[in-house]
Parts: sequence; structure tokens; C-alpha cells
Amino acid sequence: MPLRIVEILLPQEDAERVDPALADLPIHSKWARELADGRMSVAVLIEANQAEVVLDRLDERFAWGDRARLLLLDVEATRPKIDGPPPPPDPPAAEAVAEAADAAIGASEVPAAESIPEVAAGHIAQGASTLARNPPNERADERADKPAPEAVRNAAATEAREEPRPARTRLPDRISRDELLEALLPGTRHSLVYFVTILLSATIAVVGIIRNDVAILVGAMVIAPLLGPNMALAFGNTLGDLEMIRGASRTAVSGFVVALAFAILLGFVLPDDAGMEAMRSRVEVGYGDVLLATCAGAAGALAFTSGVPAGLVGVMVAVALLPPLVVFGLLIGQGKFSIGIGAGLIVATNVICVNLSAMLTFILQGIRPRTWWEADRARRARRRAALVWGLLLATLVAIIATTSLSG
Repeated sequence: MPLRIVEILLPQEDAERVDPALADLPIHSKWARELADGRMSVAVLIEANQAEVVLDRLDERFAWGDRARLLLLDVEATRPKIDGPPPPPDPPAAEAVAEAADAAIGASEVPAAESIPEVAAGHIAQGASTLARNPPNERADERADKPAPEAVRNAAATEAREEPRPARTRLPDRISRDELLEALLPGTRHSLVYFVTILLSATIAVVGIIRNDVAILVGAMVIAPLLGPNMALAFGNTLGDLEMIRGASRTAVSGFVVALAFAILLGFVLPDDAGMEAMRSRVEVGYGDVLLATCAGAAGALAFTSGVPAGLVGVMVAVALLPPLVVFGLLIGQGKFSIGIGAGLIVATNVICVNLSAMLTFILQGIRPRTWWEADRARRARRRAALVWGLLLATLVAIIATTSLSG
């Protein structure tokens, strides 16, 4: 698992609040230093799958602003090399309190306050005071009111257990929600570079279709400018992030419109028989296309959540959105509407299945909002998205079934 550094910059008086938040989490290393402006920098070296839990706990305890800031840093390498998981955390406070109480009772004296948790010091001191007021030769009825050693130990341990400590959390086998958000945010923004990339990819696809050259078409597939917005849309629906949903939808729709308009324009200009040999194999949609797009969408989501973007290359080729869109536009521009419908159905298949399977994969990976009110909104957004994509997929399957029967 890759490593991350979580660095917290905060006022000195708040630095001691960091340790309780991470009490039950195994960490590789922790260090602190004083900054020139009087603040403290507290940093921990952790596994990448711990980052989300750490960030959520720190968000609950600190208000970030000018004086307090959190940084999540990627670790490329360490010396010495870290092999294996981090060491387990220290024993729970209740066990330490019980041990300290046993030692105090055995020695007939109260240990120094700093040697035991503060929550138990009062109980042990109270027990020692009672022993001093009631010496061993006192009457039995007077000794009856004196707390027994076992009672002192149990009371101290019980109250220590009641101290609020972070609950143990199952760590996800993926990178954090915040890292995923940063990785997918570019898919919500359309810019001049985005539209130029779409035009370049569409041009490469047109050349590959005209020449019937698979290698050139693969080049257009790998550029894949439309995959990012669709993955961002699936992620936004998973979290119920309305701003991300709107941004990804605008980016995806504008990209499709630009690519389609460009292809239709080229269809008017190019000869009617240009690229027909290559286009014939890209106008028939079947159940295999549904299965392919579904699997590739899930693989794309897994590639993002694992933090290994190299795996996206295969996904880009498997669910090529732009080449069939270009074929659809060329055929529309040439006036061959009946043939072009098949290419349009392939595009619809890829878009629907990629979004649906990617959203389900994000959900199964345990991606949730941090707060309960965000979680409620996310549940509603997921239901709406699943209903819309599910109905569209059912309609698409019905069209494929009808076409197969009529053919």
C-alpha cells in the first residue's frame, strides 16, 4: 500500500488534541516541530488506506482556516524502506489505568499523577485518603465504609473506559475520498485545452476510419477526453455532490456536442464512401457491448480508487466513447441516418454502462460523505441516478432485443 504524510499546521495550544484522534490507529511514524510564526506542525506517516479515516477524525476536531491547515502529501519513497504494516497502537487507556491501580494498591501508596491517566488519579487518591483516615486497627463497622482495593481498581478502569476514544474503524482498501475528489475534479471543468483535445482526438479518429487503420484508432481511444467527465459524474452521484454533478454533466455534454458537430461537418465535406469499410464494423450494437462497457466502467472506477491511473489505458480502449461518436457524426453528415443509428446506440451503451457500473463500484468500495446530513443527500442522489441509468439501460436492452429479432 502506498504511503501518505498527513501534516497539521495549528496553534500550539491545539497540538495536544491531535494524539487522541489517532489513538487507535497504527502509524509508521509521528513528529512535530515549531514553526517560525509560533504555530506547531504535527505530521504522521501512514498507509494510504488510512488517510480517509485520519482526515475525517481531524475534521471533527478542528476548524480549518488561516491558523489551522491540513496537508495530505504523497510519499514517493523512504529510506530505510518500509516493509509491512505499521506497529499496533498502544494498549487502551483502561488497561493502563488498571495496571496503575494494582501497583498503587500493592505499594499502599498513590503513584505520581503523571504516571497514570488523569481520569483515574482522583479515584486512586480518594482510595488512599480513605485508607489514611481509617487505619487497620479501627472497628469493623468503620472499615465497612472503606472502598476495597478491587473496587478502587474497577472504578478507575471503568471511568477510563468511558472516556471518549475514537471507535475502531475498518480501513478501506483504496485511497481517500479527498484524493479521489482532486483526481476527478478536472472532469468537471471545460476549458479551451479540453475542447482542443476533443478536436484532436476526433481528427485522429477520422483519419483512422478513412484509412481503416486500427493503430490510429487506438491512438484516438487512448486520448479519451470524455472518460474523465463521465467518471466524475459517477463519483458526484455517489457522494450526492450537486455541484460536481452539474459540472461533470456540462463538461460531458459540451464535449459530445463539439465532437459530434465536428464529425457531422466532416461528413458533409468528405466523399460518401469515405471510411465505409471501417464504419460497417462499428454500427452494430449487441449484448456483448453492454457487458464490455459495464466491466470497463467498473475497472475504471477501481483504477481511480486504487491510485494507479496506468490501469485506465485499457479502460480507455475498451469503452472508446469518441470513435463511435465520430462514426455517428460522419454517417449523419453523409445522410445515412439508418446506418448511423447503430453507432449512436454504441455511444449510448458506453455512456450508460460506464456511469452505472462506476457508481456501483464506488458505492461497494465504501465511498460515503463524512457527515450524516451529506450521507442522507447522497442516498437520494444515488437512488435517482440508479433509477435514471437503470431505465435507460432497460430501454437500450429492449432496443437491442428488438433489433436482434427483426434482423
